Amino acid sequence: EPVLLDSVSIVPDRILLMDTFFHIVIYHGDTIAKWIEKKYHEDPNHENFRQLLQAPIDDAQEILATRFPMPRYVNCVHGDSQSRFLFAKVNPSQTHNTMYGYTQEGSGGQRTYRGRQSAKSSWNILKSWQLLTHLNDQNVAC
Repeated sequence: EPVLLDSVSIVPDRILLMDTFFHIVIYHGDTIAKWIEKKYHEDPNHENFRQLLQAPIDDAQEILATRFPMPRYVNCVHGDSQSRFLFAKVNPSQTHNTMYGYTQEGSGGQRTYRGRQSAKSSWNILKSWQLLTHLNDQNVAC
């Protein structure tokens, strides 16, 4: 199912497939990565998990076979250095300044540590500038 290109979508029990045209990134959350380390996908009793792991790989292979120029294929797990390809593209709504690592809606997500502002923060700044411009045009003292 599609998810937001936002840091709240990066949760431990999720596998994400991101297509940025030049990069195809498959990201495994922390819980999924631990299950892979324990080799649950090789156990016949966990056939559903094996199919869950294979589905984004099949989708990525289909994209790679038809796209020109051929994108870079990145398969990464939580905490891996290659996960930077995902974190560089997501909206950083969860940052080091976000209290307790939760949004106002109460949903969890991965905190991002970048100098970039979130879309919500940028939007609030633009609204305040618009208000100040309007007040200045009206000659109202702030």
